[in-house]
Amino acid sequence: MATNTKSETEHSKAGSRATPRPAPKAGGQRSKTSKTTRKDPRKAHTAPPITKLEILIQHLNGTNGASIVELSKATGWQAHSVRGALAGALKRKGHLVTSDIVDGVRRHRIDATK
Repeated sequence: MATNTKSETEHSKAGSRATPRPAPKAGGQRSKTSKTTRKDPRKAHTAPPITKLEILIQHLNGTNGASIVELSKATGWQAHSVRGALAGALKRKGHLVTSDIVDGVRRHRIDATK
């Protein structure tokens, strides 16, 4: 039976890492290999990406509003997620969402009279 240079208790104290982690640099400096946070000047004038809630608001502000099916297709969400956003997130943003039945289809819209 071969003997190890370290006992079992020394192995358990060392943890599972085979090599020790290097000590942090003084002053909290980052290493040269880490990514920089400098922004690319070529991308400085791009508009921020539109969120799915903004897509909902655009559709609901239309003259006829939108149905749950239309909103689901526009956002890629399931119907219960669209209903949750109408009842929760848009209400918290201060929008008053109303609905009417037009030609047998419930259409939701943002009421501007609030």
